[in-house]
Amino acid sequence: MTRPPETAHTHADHGGAERRELALLPSVARLAEESPEGGPGRVRGLLLRHRGAVDPDRLRAAWEQVRDRHPWLTARVEELAPSVWVLETGGTRVAGLAATPDDDPGAALGALAEQLDPFTGDLVRIALLRGSAAGGRADSTAGGTAGSGDAVLLVVHEIAADDRGVVLLAEDLAAAYSDPAGPRPPTGTGPDDCAEALAARPAPSAEVVRSWTGILAPGGAPSAGDAPGRAVATARPGSPAADGAAVVDVAVVALAAALRDTGHAADELVVDVQDGTRPDLGADLDRAVVPLAGTEPVRVTPAGVTRAPAGPHPGFDHHRFLDARGARELAPLGGSTVLLRRHPEPDAVLPIDWVDAVRVHGDTTLPDGLGQAGLVVDLVEHVDATTVVVRGGIGEDAGRVAEAVATALAGAAHELVATAVAPDPAEFAALAAAAPAPVRAVLPLSPLQAGMYVQSVMDAERDVYYAQNTFRIADRIDLDRMRAAAARLGAVHPAVRAGFTGDTAAGPVQFWCAEHPVEVTEVDLRADEDPAGALAAVLARDAEVRFSLTDPPLLRLTVVRTPDDDVLVLTYHLLLWDGWSRSRVLDDLFTLYRGGVPQRPRRSFAEHLAALAAADRDADLAAWRTYLDGVEPTLVTDGVRGRDLVVPEVLHAELPAALTGRLEAAARRGGVTLNALAQTALALVLGAETGRTDVVFGATVSGRPADGDGLEDTVGVFLNTVAVRLGLDPRRDLLDHARRLQDDRAGLMPHDHAGLGDVLAGRDGDLFDSLYVLQNFLDADTFTGFARDNAVTAMDYSDHTHFPLTWVLTPGPRIVVRLEHRPDLVDTATAQRLLDRFVQALRAVTTAGTPAGAVDLQTPAEHEARAARAAAAAVDVPDVTIAELLAERAAACPDRTALVAAGERVSFAELDARVNALARVLRARGATAETVVALGLPRSVGNVVALFAVLRAGAAYVPLELDHPDDRLAAILAESGARLLVTTTSVVDRFDGDVPQVRLDEPGLFDGIATAPLTDDELGTSAPGAPGRLDHPAYVIFTSGSTGRPKGVVTPYRGLTNMQVNHRREIFAPTIEAAGGRVLRIAHTVSFAFDMSW
Repeated sequence: MTRPPETAHTHADHGGAERRELALLPSVARLAEESPEGGPGRVRGLLLRHRGAVDPDRLRAAWEQVRDRHPWLTARVEELAPSVWVLETGGTRVAGLAATPDDDPGAALGALAEQLDPFTGDLVRIALLRGSAAGGRADSTAGGTAGSGDAVLLVVHEIAADDRGVVLLAEDLAAAYSDPAGPRPPTGTGPDDCAEALAARPAPSAEVVRSWTGILAPGGAPSAGDAPGRAVATARPGSPAADGAAVVDVAVVALAAALRDTGHAADELVVDVQDGTRPDLGADLDRAVVPLAGTEPVRVTPAGVTRAPAGPHPGFDHHRFLDARGARELAPLGGSTVLLRRHPEPDAVLPIDWVDAVRVHGDTTLPDGLGQAGLVVDLVEHVDATTVVVRGGIGEDAGRVAEAVATALAGAAHELVATAVAPDPAEFAALAAAAPAPVRAVLPLSPLQAGMYVQSVMDAERDVYYAQNTFRIADRIDLDRMRAAAARLGAVHPAVRAGFTGDTAAGPVQFWCAEHPVEVTEVDLRADEDPAGALAAVLARDAEVRFSLTDPPLLRLTVVRTPDDDVLVLTYHLLLWDGWSRSRVLDDLFTLYRGGVPQRPRRSFAEHLAALAAADRDADLAAWRTYLDGVEPTLVTDGVRGRDLVVPEVLHAELPAALTGRLEAAARRGGVTLNALAQTALALVLGAETGRTDVVFGATVSGRPADGDGLEDTVGVFLNTVAVRLGLDPRRDLLDHARRLQDDRAGLMPHDHAGLGDVLAGRDGDLFDSLYVLQNFLDADTFTGFARDNAVTAMDYSDHTHFPLTWVLTPGPRIVVRLEHRPDLVDTATAQRLLDRFVQALRAVTTAGTPAGAVDLQTPAEHEARAARAAAAAVDVPDVTIAELLAERAAACPDRTALVAAGERVSFAELDARVNALARVLRARGATAETVVALGLPRSVGNVVALFAVLRAGAAYVPLELDHPDDRLAAILAESGARLLVTTTSVVDRFDGDVPQVRLDEPGLFDGIATAPLTDDELGTSAPGAPGRLDHPAYVIFTSGSTGRPKGVVTPYRGLTNMQVNHRREIFAPTIEAAGGRVLRIAHTVSFAFDMSW
C-alpha cells in the first residue's frame, strides 16, 4: 500500500537541494498498486496547431515559464517497495525542446513517450513539428483542419495530469508563447490541496460500497489473454458534447457484446472506466494541472450497465487505494483487466494566433504500460468524430471490437449529444444535416428563451428580439483578428454557438455547434460626404436584417470605417445571452482580439438547463398560482396585441442626483431595496391608469442561483420574466407597500425559474402589458475600464421586447429610466405622460408616512390643464351637502309627499325626522367622515332613509345590490372596508357576520333617539362650515366587473351637491317650466348600486 497524504514531509536530496513529498492522488495510488515492476507507462498527447511559423526560442521560453508555474510537473516517483510509492518535487527539469525523428504527430508521440521517466521526474515533453506535414498528417489522427502552420506536440505522463489538466497546460503554453508578459489565469493548486479537498468529502455510504462489491464480484473477467492486438476505428459523427457516463454506457455495452461474440468474454463483464470528468472541488482547484479524474468499475450484463450511485464521496479510487477500510473491503475482490478511457474533445481556449488543440491517438502506452489491464480501449473525441483505439491480448479480433464500439457510438449519436432532450434518430439526422457545423449538444430552452422563441417565429417578416451594440474605437480594427476573436468566443462560452429549431417532437430545442466562422463585414465610409448620416443608415439596415434561428451563429459584426475612427457594430439575437452575460461576452471578445485568453467559466449553461429540467415543476406552478389567485389583468392597452411585431420607440428620463439620493435614503430607512421602491412606484402609476387597486405587471429576474454556484460568469439566458402583484391600500404607507412587495418576492424566489407561459396557462388574454427591468448589471466603472483597455471612445446599446410598455431602470449617481413603447399600441403622448407620472411616483415614495391614497401622480402640466378645464366649466357649488338640501326642502314643505313605495307614503317632514334619528344611531356606532357604511337593504322607504342618514352623519355609503351573488357582495364588503352594515332581518343571512350590523327592524333601535336636526357639536368635522367637509367621500359605487374584478369609484360630497345643482338647472327647472309649474314626480327604477340612481 502507498502511504496516506498526511505523511508528506520535506527533506534534502543527495545533492543537498530541498525536496518536498507530495500527496498521492487516488489515480496515482491506483497506478502504484497496479503497475508492473519497472514502472507505469500511459501518456497523453495533445497537438497545438499554430496559424504560422513557431519560433523555437520563444516556444522554449514559454515552456520554461509554464513549467515554473506548475512545479509539481517535475515531481518524481520513488518506489520504496513494490506498489509503495513516494512522489517528490525536485525531479528532472527538461528545459529544451525534444527532438523527434518525424513530423508525423502519431510517430512523434510514440518516440517522445519513450523518453518519459516518472522515476527521474521527466513527465512532460514538447516538440515542434514543422509546416504542413505536421498539420496535414495530424488530420488523420486528430481530426480537423490545421492549414499550413507549425504545430507543437505536448506529451504528458498520466502521473502529471489527466485530460483536463493537459488541456489547461496547453492553454497556458499557448498563452505564454503569444503574450509572454500578459496576465495569466490562476494555476489552481497542486496535488496536496486536491488530496485534502478529496479527503474532506464524506465517506461513501454503505449502499455505494455494496454496489462496488457487487460490481466486482466474480464472474466478470474476460478470458485469458491472446496474442497482442491493436486496431483503430472511427465513429462519425462522434459524441464530443455528451455526458461522459452516457458515452461510456454505450461503449461498454458494445465492448462486452463484441468480446462475447469473439469468444473473449461470457455474459457479464467488469470494466474499469474513466469518463474524462473531474470531481467538482470548487473554483480554486478547477484549473489544477494534476491527475484528478478517477476510475470507476461498472458491470455489464444482458440487462444493462450497473454502476454505483453518484454521491459527494471522493470516488472509488480514493476508497480502494487510499483508505485502509476501503482496501480491506475491496482489495480481496481484485480488479478488472479491461480499461475503457474516454478522452473528451479538448475545446481549448487559445489565443487567436493558434488554430486549435487536438488529441493525438498514437501509441499512448509505454512498454509494459498496460499494467493490470489486459485490454485498453480509448475513445478519443474530436470535433466531428470519435476515434476508437483498442490494444491488448485479443489478437486480430481487436479490429472487430474497435469497429463494434465505433458503430455503436455513431448509431447513438442522436442520444449522446443531447443533455436533456433526445430527438429521435431521424430528427437528429435532419438537424445535423442542416446545421452549418457539427452539432455538439441538443438542449431544452430556458423559460425566457421559450417565450422569446415563440414571439420570434410568430412574424415571418420581423423579429424584435435582437440587440445592437456600437463601439467607436480610436484605433483601426484588424479585420482578420476580429474574425478570429469572434469565432473563438464559442470556445469560452459554447452557448453563443446556439441555433434553434421547433422541428422536434419535444418542441423547440437549441443545438450547439462546433466552432464556425462569424460574419464580419467591412463598410468603408471614409470618402462619404456625410459619414454620420451614412453610419446611421448602416445601423438602420443592420437592424432590419433578420437572423435565421436555424443557421448559427446568431451574431454578426460590422466594422465601419469613418474618417476619424472605426465603429464596431455587434448585433446578436437575444436568445443567445441575457443582459447579465453581456459584459462578460464583450470583455472576452476584446480580450481575444488583443491576443489574450479569457478564462472559461467553471460551469456551463447546459448544467443550468439540466437543473431546470429536474426542478419540481408542480411545486413551482402551485406557488405562482397561489400568489396570483384572484388577480385580474392590469392592461394599459386594450389587451389585444397584433401578431405583427413592432419595434418600440424609446423615451428617457434622468432623475436629478438629489432625487436619486432621496430614493436610496428612503430604501435604507424602510429596510427595502431600491428595486422594491421603484416597483411600488410603478404599481401606483399602473393602478391610476387602469383604475386597479390590485395591480400586476411583469419583471425580469436574474435566474442565477443566489450563491453563484459556479455560474457567476457563465453566459446564457438565465433571466426570466415573473409576475409582480401589489394590492394598493389608500390608507397604508407607501413603504409598507414596498415591504410587502419585497417579502412576497423573497418568498417566490425559489420558484423564479418557472416559465411565465406555464404559470399563466389557461388564462384568456394577457395578464399584464407592462414589463419592468432593473438593469443593475451595467456598472459605469466597469465600462470605464473596458473603454480604456480597448480604446473605446463611445458606446451605445439597444434591445427590445414585445411588450407594449417596457420600463427599464438603470441605477447610478443619477438614475435613468427608459420607457420603450410600441407605437401601434401606445402613442408617444400617452407614453410621455406615463413616464412623467412614474417620476412623480418615485418622488412620492421618498416621503415618509405617505399613504398610497394621498399620492398625486399628475404632473404640473396636467394640473394646469385640469385647472383650465375646470375654469372653463366652472359653476358655483354651494357649501351644503345633499342631506342638508333635503332638510331645507323638509322645512319648506313639510307636509308634501316625499316618497311613495308599495303603498307607503312618507312626507318630507317624516322622512327628514327618520333620517335624523338613524344618523344619530350611525354616528354613535362610528359612522363619521372618511368611514364607509354598507347598505344591504331591499328596495323600500327604509333604503332611502338609510342612504340619507349616512350622508347626514358625514360618512360614505356603499350600496349592495341584493340581486347580485353572495360572493360578489362579500367581495364588495371586503374591498370597501365598510365599518358598518345597515340591513334587515329578512336579508341579513346574505352577509358575512364579521362587519358590525345595524338592523332597521331591530326592536328598540330608535328608543330615546331624537329626531330633531343634528347639532354642529354632534356633526363635528361634518358640520356646516367645517373646512374640507365637501371633499370627504359621499358614496362608493362598484363597477359591474365586466372587464375583471369590480372596482370602487368614490364620489365626494362636493360632486354630489354639484350633481344636484346641475340636475336642478339642466333637467328639473326646464321640465317644470314646460309643464306649467306643476309638481314634478319621478319614478325611481334603477338600482341604488348604480350611479344613475341619483
